[in-house]
Amino acid sequence: MKLGSHQQGEQNVKTKFTGTSFDVNHLGTWYLRLRPFDSPPEVYSWKKTNQSVVGILKGSPMVDKYNPDPNGRDFYDL
Repeated sequence: MKLGSHQQGEQNVKTKFTGTSFDVNHLGTWYLRLRPFDSPPEVYSWKKTNQSVVGILKGSPMVDKYNPDPNGRDFYDL
């Protein structure tokens, strides 16, 4: 199967330091258009995961990735 593709998106981040953690919130949306030559195109969209770095001041930083839930709750990637 032959396949053509095109990816585009916007990269914009919002950062915040709370004293114990550094939060990076990705605000942009990415799009991927797959164009198989023998069927109609398919379009996919996604947002990048948000990240929080904790333990910076203690010398043992850890990165936590999470996706915000549209209902206001947070759920974490496995």
